[in-house]
Amino acid sequence: MKKILFLLGAVISLPVLVANETCEFSRWGEGDEIGNANLINAESILKASQLIKTGKAYSLGVIIDQNTPAYPPRSLSLQVVQPTGQFGKDQFPNATYNDDVFQGWFGIGPQIDGLGHIGDPDAVFYNCFDGKEISQITGLTKLGIEKIPPIVARGLLINIAAVKKVDHLEAGETFNLRDVKKALRAQNISVKSGDVVIFHTGWTQHKYDSNPQEWGSGAPGITPEVASYLAEKEVVAVGADTWSLDVVPPIKANEPYPGHGILIQENGIYISDRFMDKRLEGIEKGLLDKEGVKATSIGYKFLKQYFPKKVTEPIKLHVQAKRFLCREKKYYSELSKASKVSLKLQGGVLNNKDAKLFEKDKFFKDSIKLRKFDEAANDPTICKACEIIKMILIATLPILSPFMIMYLSSNPNYW
Repeated sequence: MKKILFLLGAVISLPVLVANETCEFSRWGEGDEIGNANLINAESILKASQLIKTGKAYSLGVIIDQNTPAYPPRSLSLQVVQPTGQFGKDQFPNATYNDDVFQGWFGIGPQIDGLGHIGDPDAVFYNCFDGKEISQITGLTKLGIEKIPPIVARGLLINIAAVKKVDHLEAGETFNLRDVKKALRAQNISVKSGDVVIFHTGWTQHKYDSNPQEWGSGAPGITPEVASYLAEKEVVAVGADTWSLDVVPPIKANEPYPGHGILIQENGIYISDRFMDKRLEGIEKGLLDKEGVKATSIGYKFLKQYFPKKVTEPIKLHVQAKRFLCREKKYYSELSKASKVSLKLQGGVLNNKDAKLFEKDKFFKDSIKLRKFDEAANDPTICKACEIIKMILIATLPILSPFMIMYLSSNPNYW
């Protein structure tokens, strides 16, 4: 009798777990409800904590009120009340207090999408859970948001706006895998298993307050290949400073939010969005080492092997010199749009304290001269002279090349 009851129980519970016979369970096994959060453990948390250098904390939230733009039909109303009466009437003898009455949808403002958020057209959710069985009016019986464990992991802020050389991407503008890999190279970082990835597009920073209606009607976002790439890398969560992560309007009108399906439904990866990234400016500065952007750092590290400090130190200070010179309005006004964007990412204009410290540097004057030589390259007359020199070098190359080869061959460390 016990065996019969056991088999009956298995048959009865099967539809709750398996939405259709072709569905494959996740890598974490039948019945799993937390997806790639399984990658988080005591060892990974300890390893991530060792990356903390300054101890600064950054808020990513936004202020939520009745004017907060939201994805239709979401809305909210908020009232502040004094439940025991207005001030001065029927309050506690020793205190007064305010309380809040909230009526609305939870999907407003910064949020995390749980694994019960997105299913396929047949209502198959993560790990083959049947949406028709688990979705009750009173809440999800499986894949509920309460199942998510604390997410403590290494975070990567991937600056897509910098790669595109703009302050912000536009609504409907995509960034693909090539853009993501370019940003990773520029920041000298890589995506690893267990990471939390956040994309910076500048959308919320530039549209949320100034034009909330435009902010909520569209958004820049990822292409499906980016979602697949992050799934292959086994990230725990993906976020963005947009309200959708996916691009809106979608690439294909009849296939909105494809990244959601790839990440959440197919791979058990959480999505978090609606970050107010104007608070990320400090983090953006942290992406850059003290030597400046990656290109300057690489050039300096390479050249210092073969040249004295009087040559290499001004190169090392190239970005710092730019930040110093930008204190002059005329110099700043003559920068290109791309250079103004990079200035922001490099830490912005030097403040008075840092400027005075920089002026005391032994190679301050030389770095300023080098910076101005660099800017002079934009002068058409100088560029014309460079073309003449280039032609002379090309003409003499057949004569010089044998000697260059002999030199390089005798100096293997050059390579």
